[in-house]
Amino acid sequence: MTKRTVYVVNRSGHDYGAAEKFGNLIYLSDSIRNKTSRPKMNTIYRDFFHILKKSNSQDLLLDTGLPEMRSVAWAIMSHLHGRVNILKFLTKENESFYVERNIVFVERETLLLNDLIEYEYLVPAGVSSLERSLQPGDVIKITSTKEKT
Repeated sequence: MTKRTVYVVNRSGHDYGAAEKFGNLIYLSDSIRNKTSRPKMNTIYRDFFHILKKSNSQDLLLDTGLPEMRSVAWAIMSHLHGRVNILKFLTKENESFYVERNIVFVERETLLLNDLIEYEYLVPAGVSSLERSLQPGDVIKITSTKEKT
């Protein structure tokens, strides 16, 4: 398995070295912002999306930084991958460590129609494909075509 990437929402004065055991660190914001000068949401989105569009569904977000910045990073990851993998810093009984938490919003399933076209559609997490059939209005994306043999 290739090493995952840990996206650190904001570079600050903290030492994130222990998070490197989960993957390579990439900082979404490379500045410490003071609380009187909050960044604009559209600026955060543009800056973060430019970096996170290269992520994959197994990468992690280190839960640090201003709430606005964390919220935008979570939203981008959930939109791109249907899930968010969070790396939380915890302290328990004088010991500090990182813990991974995962939230799965949707699962991707593939449906073959007439052996010609393969469709990918989104199913809410926790709902099996047997409980739900493809309905008009569902999100469908053509991912590839297959020739009949």
